[in-house]
Amino acid sequence: MRKKGFEVGISFFVTLVISLAVFILSMSLAFNSFNKANQFQRDIDQNSRREIENLIINQGQKVAIYPSQAELYSGKSEIIGLGIFNNLDNEKIFSLAVNCTKYIQPDGSAGGVGNCSRIQILFTPKSVNIKANDNFIYGISVQNKAAARGQYIVNAVVTYPDGATAVQHGEIQKIYVISK
Repeated sequence: MRKKGFEVGISFFVTLVISLAVFILSMSLAFNSFNKANQFQRDIDQNSRREIENLIINQGQKVAIYPSQAELYSGKSEIIGLGIFNNLDNEKIFSLAVNCTKYIQPDGSAGGVGNCSRIQILFTPKSVNIKANDNFIYGISVQNKAAARGQYIVNAVVTYPDGATAVQHGEIQKIYVISK
């Protein structure tokens, strides 16, 4: 009778050890896949940064955006990079304003600007101090908050103060958000 109780204890112990080994192996596999996903995200961000720096430094643009188009399903978001190059003689405070300005329905007809309220745009800071011949890259989050299907045109305008007026720096950059 004692022998059977001892065998049950050993089989329980073996099952426990095997279960722990499987648990530890599955946790290490999960952490490895999450680390690879994070590395992929960093590579995408570095690629976007390289593209923007290429546009503003090598091609001489004052303001550049990459990518300029985002296809978003409801509830999804994407990060768009916007780079500002200060080609002026001195340090300036640059301000960024980003607004949805137009909605185009799937049939190609113009929709009301009121539909733009479902495209949420987030970025910080609103203004940044950039030294002469230096650049700054914004990360602009564009989120689809159950927007109607169609194309939304978002304008990004960079300005800097010159006395009492604001001067536009570079061209207006357009982000094309396609709601699916």
